[in-house]
Amino acid sequence: MTIDEMRMSTAAVVTITAVAGLLQVDERTVRRGCASGQIPSITVGRRVLVVREKLLAMLTAQDAPKESLDHAGRSLQFAGFTPGGDR
Repeated sequence: MTIDEMRMSTAAVVTITAVAGLLQVDERTVRRGCASGQIPSITVGRRVLVVREKLLAMLTAQDAPKESLDHAGRSLQFAGFTPGGDR
């Protein structure tokens, strides 16, 4: 799923797999982001779903600090790390 496809979607939530593909990270990274609260999500039974509108708002925020974005303008916080952090 691309960011444009996500914008055009009418679904309230998207899957972990779709978000991982969009952010180009492993599904486990997205799950950790959801568990820590970095990625807005809901849990239905054992299934974790990402709230589409809130994710889009976070990804397209105009006031995001430049040092927190990668070369494509994606937030590095979603990739499970922050700039200057220990690896």
